[in-house]
Amino acid sequence: MSFSSKLKTELCKAKIEGVAAKNALIAGIIFSIGKADGDVITIGTESSDVVKLVLKLLKNGLGTDIELNGDESSPFSKKMIYGISFRVTPKLQSDVLDRISESTIGHSFDESLDYFIRGVFLGVGSVTNPQKGYHMELSMKNEWRAMCINRFLTVHYDLVSKVLPRKNSYICYLKGAENISNFLTIIGAVSSFFEFEDARVLKQVRNNINRKINCDLANINKITDAALIQTKAIAILKDAGKLKKLGKKYEEIAALRMEYPELSIAGIAELTDPPITKSGCNHRFNKIIEEAKKIKGIED
Repeated sequence: MSFSSKLKTELCKAKIEGVAAKNALIAGIIFSIGKADGDVITIGTESSDVVKLVLKLLKNGLGTDIELNGDESSPFSKKMIYGISFRVTPKLQSDVLDRISESTIGHSFDESLDYFIRGVFLGVGSVTNPQKGYHMELSMKNEWRAMCINRFLTVHYDLVSKVLPRKNSYICYLKGAENISNFLTIIGAVSSFFEFEDARVLKQVRNNINRKINCDLANINKITDAALIQTKAIAILKDAGKLKKLGKKYEEIAALRMEYPELSIAGIAELTDPPITKSGCNHRFNKIIEEAKKIKGIED
């Protein structure tokens, strides 16, 4: 089961507090996937959990003449599309439908906006598996609905969301782990939030380990390249009988490099007697390389 599917299952089974929350929830579902034909509304979804939730919410006089049917989405797909159709009651009209028109929706869900957004997500939402990436989107049927949701997310919740057209729909989407994590909190997805955060932390740990490994490899390569040039320069000076003429401090640094070719300049500096700074050690190696170049060319 995908992360999105598990998330929707959790939301459908989550507790709903009060009549206002229930009305806001069914309003979000109808707003996102409801189709009106006269006084009949039809909702289509691939989620059986959403179907059960809608049937539960339509009780208490919100809908009559309820019909349920199911069919495969296409001859080549095994996905089932469930359709729920019901006749609008005066209660549904006044408590739900009148609150999701263009003129009223902006101020209809002050106390229960979280549930409205939850309903919209149940209708048209999807979230990428957090182990693979951080992307969440709500695919709305037209631009004003997408812009409406975008306004709720940015103004009411201070999230960073954007809208873009895609084929016959408009996508309101969020990117970024923190952004999506906050969205999951808003819609009340407690278990999915913790699963998301666990995946996020694990991914950060893996990335940090990989960065450290890559950094260590780069440092090892840098140390190896420098050591090769230094040992080559030392060998040239020895063969020419020039190393002793540079003085004991250069002989000492040369001997240490030949004995410890794997050490960094800082590591060699600590072994000198007395210990010197990394800068001082580097200066001595540069002097050895310069003298060797006078005798025979060395690649930098």
